[in-house]
Amino acid sequence: DLAGYNIYRKTGTKGKLELIGTVLAVYTTFEDKQVPQGERVFYAVSAFDRAEPANEGPKSKAVTTRN
Repeated sequence: DLAGYNIYRKTGTKGKLELIGTVLAVYTTFEDKQVPQGERVFYAVSAFDRAEPANEGPKSKAVTTRN
């Protein structure tokens, strides 16, 4: 059963995706309160289940937003 989502961020096109947050499956939004200014930022998400330890699915394709 789905438990939640991991949120990943990277800066620049060559950066590495790093885990910046986790939300439970009942939530549909996540606010990044530490967006690096002046850099292109990319985000990806992955889902995880209720198993112990949790099984994490593959990360989504990274997308960018304007800040």
